[in-house]
Amino acid sequence: MMMVRRRTSGVVGSSVAVIVSLHSVGEADRHGAPSAHGSSTLQSGATGAKGCDQVFTQPSHRSRPPARGYPRGMRQTTPRVVLASAGFAVYLIALAFIAFWPIPVDRPVDGRISEFIAWAHSIGMDAITYARIEWTANVVLFLPLGVFLTVLLGSRRWWMSVVIGILVSSLIELGQGIFLADRTASGWDVLANSTGTLIGALLTVATTATIIETRSRSRNRSGDLSARAGQPTPGGSTRRTATRR
Repeated sequence: MMMVRRRTSGVVGSSVAVIVSLHSVGEADRHGAPSAHGSSTLQSGATGAKGCDQVFTQPSHRSRPPARGYPRGMRQTTPRVVLASAGFAVYLIALAFIAFWPIPVDRPVDGRISEFIAWAHSIGMDAITYARIEWTANVVLFLPLGVFLTVLLGSRRWWMSVVIGILVSSLIELGQGIFLADRTASGWDVLANSTGTLIGALLTVATTATIIETRSRSRNRSGDLSARAGQPTPGGSTRRTATRR
């Protein structure tokens, strides 16, 4: 048990380092590179009748581009980033306990799972097997990993979430095969975990795209209403919206 706690604490420390690095990547996306030069002044010769010198000052700060994959201002919401980071840390701790527990976590409920499978077969649901239940559990286990990584990295880096998921699953299976005698390393588990990470990443990308489209339509609708309110009538007067007092 002491060995498990040491391994778990090591995984927790690594998860904190991963969150800090991912947050740094997100900050680099949100803030553009600072300008290397100050404000530059361009002076031209005399123009017009008076012949006065005109001085044009170039702004010293570049406009910051919006975060890639997110609507403007969404990635700059600090509570959202903090909440995602906190949830990611809790998830990694739970994943470490499940992955490096000395015995299979499904052993205490093995009898109930067998009873459920027997009942399913008695009503003609022969497709339900223990292997398929285990496969589905491994997919669901890594689905939040794809969600959290895509939220922290950005929707345009969703493929990085999948790559990280494959690496994490491979390291877990390698650790189980080397250090845990009662756990069995399997390539099918890596495939199932990677599938869960992919599903979570794609769900996050689709949700983000829906949010962007909804906000864009809302902005366009507001702009159309404002433009219609300021259109002149055929008689030359401007339409005004009546307000109740």
